[in-house]
Parts: sequence; C-alpha cells; structure tokens
Amino acid sequence: MSINYNGRELVIRDVTSTDPVVLAAFATAQENGQDLDQFFAAILGLGAQATSLASNSVGAEKLEASISQAQAAIGTFANQFGETIKQQVSGFAAEDGTLVRAFTGIIDEFRTQIDELTSDESSPMRMAIMASLAEAQKRIEASAATTAARQHEALAQMLDPLNPQSPLRSLTQKIDDVTKSVAEVRTAQLEKDTKVAALARGVFGGMEYEEVAFKSLQQIAALAGDDCESTGATTGRIPRNKMGDATVDLKVGASVFGRLVMEAKNKKLTKKDWETERDGSLENRGATGFIGLCKSVDDMPNGNRFLVLNSKSIVLAFDPDLDDIQLLYVVYGMVKLATLSESGSTDDVTIAEVNHHLEETLRSLEKFDSITKAAATIITQGTKIKEEATDLKVVMKANLDAAKSAMVPRLGSATAIEGESFSFDDPLELEG
Repeated sequence: MSINYNGRELVIRDVTSTDPVVLAAFATAQENGQDLDQFFAAILGLGAQATSLASNSVGAEKLEASISQAQAAIGTFANQFGETIKQQVSGFAAEDGTLVRAFTGIIDEFRTQIDELTSDESSPMRMAIMASLAEAQKRIEASAATTAARQHEALAQMLDPLNPQSPLRSLTQKIDDVTKSVAEVRTAQLEKDTKVAALARGVFGGMEYEEVAFKSLQQIAALAGDDCESTGATTGRIPRNKMGDATVDLKVGASVFGRLVMEAKNKKLTKKDWETERDGSLENRGATGFIGLCKSVDDMPNGNRFLVLNSKSIVLAFDPDLDDIQLLYVVYGMVKLATLSESGSTDDVTIAEVNHHLEETLRSLEKFDSITKAAATIITQGTKIKEEATDLKVVMKANLDAAKSAMVPRLGSATAIEGESFSFDDPLELEG
C-alpha cells in the first residue's frame, strides 16, 4: 500500500484489508448495488470525521463553557437595554410627548392649507374637483350613447329577416311554408268554374284593385292603431307624380314615429320594376317603409307569395276576394317593426314592444295552421263526396239505359212539353 498527500489531494494505491467488519460492510454494499469506489470514499470520510471529533472533544467542552458565560452576560445587558427603551418610548409617545406634539403641529398646518385651497371658488382644489366631475360626466354620456347605439343595432339585427339569428328568419320561412300549403289546398279544392266565378265577383283594372287593396290595408292599420290614408289620386312631394296609392302613419301610443307607403299593381312586374316603384313611392310620399301588393301569385317576379326587397320593403301577392287578410296582417306587422326600428326615433320603441308585435305575428301564423288543417279536412270530405257521386252516377246511368232500351221498341220518339221533340236514341249525359 502507498499513500501520497500534497495538501489538496490524497492518493491511496494497492489497499488490502482482511478486517471482518470491513469485509461485511463491503459485501452488504455490493448486494445493494452500490458503487464500491464511492462506498470506500464514504467510509474513509466517516473515519476521518470520527478521528477529528475524538481529538476535538476537549476543545468543544471549553467552547461550551465560554458560550454559557456569554449567554448570561447578553441576558443581563438585554434586560437593562429593554428597560431603558421602555422609559424613552413612554416619554416620546405620551399624550403630551414629543411625537404627539410634532404630529399635532403638522395636522394643524395641513388643516389650514386645506381651508385656504377650498375656500375660494377659483381655488386649485375646487377647480380640480370640477374638472374631475366634468370628465366623469363626459364618460357617462359617452357610455350611455354607446349602449344606446348597441341596443339599436341589436334591435335592427333582430328585425332583419335576412339575418340567420333573427326570429323573423324562421318566421318568414314558416310563412312561406304555410302559404304554399294554403295555395295547394286552394288549387286542389277549387274547380275551374269556381275560380272563374270567384274572379267574376272580384275587381278588375289597376284602379279598382288599388281601391279594394287600400280598404284591406286601412282595416289592418286601424287594428294596429295607425292612420291609413288613400293617396293614389293626389300628387305627392314630386310635381305631377302620383306614385304611392296609400300612406300609413305608424304610431307608438299617440305619437307618430314613421310612415310606410303602399303601392298596388294588377299586372306582372319584374323585381327591378318593383324596386323602381318602391323608390319612387318612398320619395314621393316621404316614407321609409314600403308594402307592394300584387293581385295574383302568377304576376310575382319570383313565383312565390312573398318577395322581400329588404327588411323594410316587402311585396305580397294578395287578392282581397280570395285570400285570408291575415296574410296582409303578418306582412304589415313585419314592415312596421322594421320601419320603426330604423326611423331614428326608436327611444320609445322598447324590446317589450317588439316582442309584443312578434307574439301577435306568431299567433297569426297559428291561425294559418288551423286554416291548413281545416282545408285538408274539406279536401278529404270533398274527395269522398265526389267518389260517392261518381258511383251514384254510374248506377243512375245504367238504370236509365235499361229503361231506354225497354221503351225504344214501343215509343221510338215522344213529344215533349210545348212541342219540343225528344228522341230516346240521343245519348244520355250526366253532368260531371
């Protein structure tokens, strides 16, 4: 074994030990998977520490006695210093002590300065307070304006039928579905001669249709609390221009917040033609909402019952003699709400008011459902009656043909009342 030590490093070479305790310790370390070199270094360190403790145990006892003496001295000094501090603090913080007298003087001086700053109307503090209040008022007004603008925008979006989030979107689709169902019912139920008779009872010509359409619109407006006036025969705001057959002043309570105009046409127009009629009528009558009435669905540009030009302009195929007036009521409610929402005077038109009108419109649609169900029942009963009439016709014709065959050999022909001749050779036809 050789040992080299240079003051910074200890090098041990060729170490051999047969000590049973050392061997047992290394065997346990090896079983536990420890690194034997590191284990040896640890044992060497522990041995060095034990030797150092043994040599320094006497010095530690002396050090402990010195520490005890120092602690006793420090305790005595701390007690004396604490008493001195208590006496000084008592004299400093008493009611008539140095600290209280100093703070009282500072507070009195500050109170005097505050009185000087706030006593005059043009004092800096008063001016600063007024400036702060003015700034707060501006912020409140700006916030109120922003809130109102957002509410108006939300209201306009809710009333826009083209907005997917608007309740009027589904409402428009439901109206279209209902009107298609009603149209199918009417087509299936009314025979050609019934339609001709119904049209014969109706009105013909542009001016006549305008008059009847105006009466229907006036009835709807009266129910809504609005004022409807016929204007088709009078010149409007544009010289020599009579566009706009009727105007309606839209009210919320007793106050007028908007105007819509109605134009009725008993002829086929394109979408562009209707847009021209709308623009001219709005300008000539000073209105912001437009309802176009077309007598026949066949004359509609899109072939449907409704044509939505924008949220405030709708064209409706409506024949007062054949169609349910609820159709006009629904369109009138939609245009009125949209016109009021964008009239610039919607402060008095609340969300509750809008919801009220929407609920009224939905209730009207429920009536359409009832009409559809009733019409379906009529079709079923009508079909059953027609089938029974056809069977009865076959039986009656067979009986008459048998009677005719039995009478021909004997009579040949007979003389009818007032000299009219009737031949049994003529074919017998029953009205279908």
